[in-house]
Amino acid sequence: MPSNEMKTKLATFAVFGLPIALVWGTSQMLSGPSQATAGSVNPIELAPGGGLTPPRDTPAPTAEAAAAVARIDTLAAEPFGATPFYHPPRGSKPTTVDTPDPTPDVDYVPDFKIKMIMATGGGNIALIDGARYRVGEELGNSGWMITEINSSKRSVSIEHEATGRVRTRYVD
Repeated sequence: MPSNEMKTKLATFAVFGLPIALVWGTSQMLSGPSQATAGSVNPIELAPGGGLTPPRDTPAPTAEAAAAVARIDTLAAEPFGATPFYHPPRGSKPTTVDTPDPTPDVDYVPDFKIKMIMATGGGNIALIDGARYRVGEELGNSGWMITEINSSKRSVSIEHEATGRVRTRYVD
């Protein structure tokens, strides 16, 4: 039966020495051929500019490989966007947004129904399509402003902001 001192030495070797031996052995296996066997390996020569050139018996690159190298060179020359991992697909064009013609449609008059006109101390109020409006307010988002609410004629006059065109409607 081994003594306690021997057990301690074996445990120390197992904890510290064994992992070191495994790492060293693995590095020796993965380091490749040693200098003694380097004569059998096809060496890579340096080009006159200092770059690497393939061995002489390597076939010429295919058209796809040449296109890939050209694409990589163009990407390397471009600045990165929000992320360096995203590049738009080849052949994609920036999207264009059609903006509406800023000229208003002068023939357009919004379709609305006047339900009621109330005369109040603070000015007349018209109930149009279920919403309350006063003079000076825009009728929806149509570009037409309410210019007059006439309680005696039971009418509402609207004016287009851009064209100045005026229309008058009556309570239904």
